[in-house]
Amino acid sequence: MALCAAGTWTSVAQTTDGFHLQIQLETPKDGQILVAERVPNATDWFVDTLQLKDGCAVYTGKVKYPRMTTFVLHDDSEDFMGSFSMFLDNSPTIVARGRSIKDVVVTGSPATDEWRRIEEGGRALFRRYGDLSYQRSKAYTDSLKHDSLVTLAGEAYDEMFRYVLSIPGYATSQVTPYYIYDRFMGNTDKLEKALGLFSPVLDGNAYVEACRAELTRQKNAAVGQPAYDFSLQDVKGNTYRLSDYRGRYVLVEFSASWCGWCKKEIPYLQRVYEQHKDCKNFAMLTINLDDKREKWVKDVEHYNLPWPVVSDLKGFNGDVTEAYNVHGIPAIFLIDPQGRIVDKDLRGEEMIQTVNRRLQEMHDVSFRIDGRIEGLDGGTARLYAMPPSNRLLDSCVVENGKYMLGGTLSKACKAMLFVDTSNHDFGMMQSIYLQPGTISVDSKRTDGRYVTSFAGASVQEELDKLIMELKQTAAYKEFSRLSDEIQKEYMTKGSASASLKLAQQDAVMKAFSVLLEKPGRTGSAALVCLVADYSGLLTPDQIESLCRRFDASLHDDFYMTEMRDYVANERKLAAGKPAPDFVAQDLQGQSHRLSDYRGKYVFLEFSASWCGWCKKEVPFIRRAYEKLNGKGIVFLTLMMDDRKDLWQGEVDKLGITWQTLSDLKGIRASEIAKAYNVSGIPASFVISPDGKIIHRDLRGEQVFDTLSRYAAE
Repeated sequence: MALCAAGTWTSVAQTTDGFHLQIQLETPKDGQILVAERVPNATDWFVDTLQLKDGCAVYTGKVKYPRMTTFVLHDDSEDFMGSFSMFLDNSPTIVARGRSIKDVVVTGSPATDEWRRIEEGGRALFRRYGDLSYQRSKAYTDSLKHDSLVTLAGEAYDEMFRYVLSIPGYATSQVTPYYIYDRFMGNTDKLEKALGLFSPVLDGNAYVEACRAELTRQKNAAVGQPAYDFSLQDVKGNTYRLSDYRGRYVLVEFSASWCGWCKKEIPYLQRVYEQHKDCKNFAMLTINLDDKREKWVKDVEHYNLPWPVVSDLKGFNGDVTEAYNVHGIPAIFLIDPQGRIVDKDLRGEEMIQTVNRRLQEMHDVSFRIDGRIEGLDGGTARLYAMPPSNRLLDSCVVENGKYMLGGTLSKACKAMLFVDTSNHDFGMMQSIYLQPGTISVDSKRTDGRYVTSFAGASVQEELDKLIMELKQTAAYKEFSRLSDEIQKEYMTKGSASASLKLAQQDAVMKAFSVLLEKPGRTGSAALVCLVADYSGLLTPDQIESLCRRFDASLHDDFYMTEMRDYVANERKLAAGKPAPDFVAQDLQGQSHRLSDYRGKYVFLEFSASWCGWCKKEVPFIRRAYEKLNGKGIVFLTLMMDDRKDLWQGEVDKLGITWQTLSDLKGIRASEIAKAYNVSGIPASFVISPDGKIIHRDLRGEQVFDTLSRYAAE
C-alpha cells in the first residue's frame, strides 16, 4: 500500500522490473480501493487494499504474467461506489485517471492497450453472444424459443471464437490466453484448437496452464472414456459403488440443494425413472454437491426422490467432481454397461430421448459389412443411416482394398455407404439395405465407375430385382413420361398442372399394383421400402391404400412405420388444420413467432441456399410480394441452412427483401421442418388470419394468383 499527493508522483521508488500504478480520481478524495485479480485458482476475493487520499493511490509490485485485475472503490460506510478493470503488466509508469472510478482511462500499460483493442474490435460479437445467452436462459420454459436460441447462441459463440483466433499476434500475446480461459474453457474442441496455436513463449502463463489442465480433465471425462468408479453413501449410510451397476446403463446426475436449475430438471428425471424403473438394464444416481450435511438431508427429505441420492459432502472439491470435471450443475452423464461415458451434458427432453435410444439399442440386431473395393488402399469407408436420422453408423480405414463396418439397428433399413481415397477424393457411393448378420460388398471398377455386388444381403438383392421389374411395367413407363412433362412445365411455367400430377399419381399406383399382385409380394420388406421411395408423390389416402395391401407381419417394418407416421403428420397439416407455431430468428438475431402474425394471411415458404429449385421460385415470390405487400399478407421464408453466412449470402445474392428467418439447424434437424412434414424443398403454406392452413405447395404463378384473392383492398 502507498499514498501520494494529488497530481504528483510519490517518493516511493519506481520498480524497474515490476509495475507502478498511480490512480488519480477527481471524486471522491478519500476511500479504500480493493484489488481483485481474475486469475486461475484464485483463493481470495481481494489480494490487496489501497488507501485513496486526496484522490490518489499508488499500487506497486511485480506480476509473473499480465493478468486481468479489477479495482473496487468503497467509502467509509463500506458501500461499493464502482470499479474499473485493466490488464496489469510490469510497466513502470501506469496511470489510471478519471473524474470517478467508473470512467477511469488507463495509460502506460501495453497489455491494457491490447486488451482495449480486442474489446473494441469484438464488442458487437461479445454483446450478441451475451444477449442471445441471456434470452436463452429466460426462455427455458418455452421450448420453441429456447431451441431456436440455442442454435443462434452457438453460431454467435463460433463467430466470437473465430474473432479471438484472428487477433494479430495471437500466438505470442499475453492477453489472448485470458479470452480462451474466460470464454472457451467449457468447449473441448475449441480449447484444444486454441492451445495448439499458442507459442511456447507462453509457457508459464497461468491462463494457458489452467486451460491445459482443464483440457486434460475434459479428455479424461470425455465421451468414450472409462467412468470414474466412485463409492458414496446416502443419508442413511448405505454405500453405492458405480461398478456395482456394471452391465446396466447408469444415469448420474450432479446436483445440490441450492441449485435452481437442478430443480427444473427433476420433472424430466422423474419421467426417466417412471419409464424405466422396472428395467433391469437401467439405474439412476444423484450425487449431491452440498458441503453441509443438514442441507443435503433437508433437500433429500423435501424432494423424496425414488432413486439414491449420495454425497461425499465435499462440494466441488471432491475426487468425484474432479474425475468427472464438474464445474457447474446440473451435470448429467450416462454410463454404459461396460462402465464408459457414452453421453454427457444431457438436459430435459434430450436426456429422455437419449436414455430411451440407448436402452433400445440393447435390444437391437447387429450387422456387419465385409467390404472389398478394387484398386483402393488408404481411403476411408463411412456408413450413414438414411433419412430421417442421417447419423454415422460406423467408419474405418480401407487397407489393401478391404474394410469392415458394423453396428446395431433397431429395425432393418437402408443406409448409404461412402468410400473415398486417402486424399479425400470421391471414390464410391452405394445404397445398401442393412439386415442382421454379415453382408459381403464387392466393388469392381468397370468403364470408369464402380459396380457393386452383394452376398448375404437377401433384402438388397430382392430390392434390386424389384426396381428393375417396376421400371419394366407399362404403368411405370407412363409415369416416366408424365414426370418429364411435369419437369418441362416447372421449367417453363414455374408450376405443373393438377391434371398432370393426378395422372402421375395414378401411374405410380398402377405400377405398384402390378408388383403387389404377384404371389408372396405382400410379405416383402423390400417392396415396402420401394413403395416408401415413391410415397412423397402420393396422397395420404393413396399411401394408406398401398400399406393396407401388405401383410400384418410387416406392421413394425421400418418403412411401414415411416409411411404411417408421414400420413398421420400430413393429416395434421390438411386444409383447415391449425398451422404449427414456431419461433425462429431473423438475420439481426430477433425472434419471430408465427402466432405474432395472427390477423393477417401468411405465405410461409421453406427454402435453402443449396436448393436450385428454390432459386427458381424467388422471381414469382418477389412479384407477389411487390404487388401484395401491405395488403394484409405477410411473406416469410424459412431458410433451411445450418450456417448464417450461407443464409445471408443467399439473401444478398438474390436480393430478397421480404422477411427471412431460420433456426440454423438444416432441414434434417429442424424441428420446424419436422412439424410441417417438410423433407424436400421448396415447400410452401398459406395460413389464414386465424392461424389455419388453407393452401399448400404453391409454385410459380400460383403464388400471386392465389394470394391476390386474399389481398385487402
